[in-house]
Amino acid sequence: MSKSIPCKILSPEKTLFEGDVEQIKLPLQDGGNFAVLNDHAPLLGQFANGEMILSCDGQEKKLISQNGGIAKILDNTITILVK
Repeated sequence: MSKSIPCKILSPEKTLFEGDVEQIKLPLQDGGNFAVLNDHAPLLGQFANGEMILSCDGQEKKLISQNGGIAKILDNTITILVK
């Protein structure tokens, strides 16, 4: 079983998700995905429009980001700001 990572997904209006994830996949500009697992190197970056896919308790949950956003990965914590 994978180690989980605290994750927050925030919009200007509300918190869209807050909980532990085993993995999150973010859409890239070229159409691919960027996966984040436990013990990922620190990162601050922009991601593209498309689906964010969260793996929680062995199941995938898809969230749509209308206009992309910014992801911060630091100290095994993921914070995502979406438009």
